[in-house]
Amino acid sequence: MNGPELLIPLVAIAGFFCTVIFVVFIYFSSRHKERMALLEYGKDVNVFEKRPNRLRLLKHGVVAVMVGTGLLMGNVMTAFGMDEDVVYFAMPLIFGGAGLVGFYLFIPRNHHDDVV
Repeated sequence: MNGPELLIPLVAIAGFFCTVIFVVFIYFSSRHKERMALLEYGKDVNVFEKRPNRLRLLKHGVVAVMVGTGLLMGNVMTAFGMDEDVVYFAMPLIFGGAGLVGFYLFIPRNHHDDVV
């Protein structure tokens, strides 16, 4: 690689890192400005604190278990002679979706807004 061919990956990598640093800077500076504006008007800054959401953690756990079950079922179905590529792609998606549907069917109705 000589000349311009060498510069293309270097510029791409430098551009990527500059973009990440710029986005992080903008995020934190705007957050600081918002908090300072709230303090200036005498508002509570606790709006930005995140509360732990146990239902969200439960949702992710149910989906992870169901995706694992889907992979296990994919292994079983390949043992019965089904196409390996199709089964290992489809089963985790089907079981993961079933886990999400099951989660939303079994949580109480008043907690639907709490889950993100």
